[in-house]
Amino acid sequence: MCRGDVPYPLCSECVNFATQRISSSCPSSKQAIIWYNECLLRYSHTSIFSTLQEWPRYQIKILLGDPAILRRRRFYDTLGWILDGLVDEAAKALVRSDNSKYGVRQGDVSGNTTLYGLAQCTPDLAAGECRRCVRDAIKEITTSCCGGSIGQSVVFPSCIVRYETYPFYQHAQTSTATVANGEGNKMRTQIIAIVAVSIIVLLGILCFCYCIIRTKAKKRSLEKAILTENFGVENTTLDSLQVDMTTILIATNNFSQGSKIGRGGFGVVYKVK
Repeated sequence: MCRGDVPYPLCSECVNFATQRISSSCPSSKQAIIWYNECLLRYSHTSIFSTLQEWPRYQIKILLGDPAILRRRRFYDTLGWILDGLVDEAAKALVRSDNSKYGVRQGDVSGNTTLYGLAQCTPDLAAGECRRCVRDAIKEITTSCCGGSIGQSVVFPSCIVRYETYPFYQHAQTSTATVANGEGNKMRTQIIAIVAVSIIVLLGILCFCYCIIRTKAKKRSLEKAILTENFGVENTTLDSLQVDMTTILIATNNFSQGSKIGRGGFGVVYKVK
């Protein structure tokens, strides 16, 4: 069995590895079980289906937190809320139409920390047996609670329960991943609004810059055409002029015939007022 959020390629790789490992580690055993983060593999010479099994069991703790600080930040209050909800979430997952077969729940802890929890039963269990299995696994956590664990896993043959301070599951169901204080949805809404406004502002700036560049290009093109018409192609650049085009237009009365005094080697010559 793979954890419900694990994609097929990773599930297949985990099961293949577990098959090789259990064969080499237990070559003559009539029954055995092996657990990994992504899957578990079990075999027995007696029937194991539709039967609640809680032994053997195994657990992993991540003792990296200060108990006093965790209590002050209400870490264990949030953890209790998550674990309580996982009992029903795991049971409901057995009959859910999306076939994910796992339940998740998350909640915020003060100090910008989020707790993530997951529980999953083997799909052959009835809902009542699943609740009992998850509840008993949670007892293993709460019995040793408040000692500084910021992550823990408890695995039985019939179910698993795990919590961490990072989103270790990959495809959590929206309906079950409930944020304790509703801040998650609020934050997502704010992020979407900020991104949308940023895109609109950026597009506005780009359009404004484009209009300015286009206007300047048209102005340069017009000035170049006027210079070409009146002074020839040799003097079509404004860089050679010592005064700007507006001043020249005023001084020559817009290149009027009355201001024209002849033609030189570089084009028409105008008197300047």
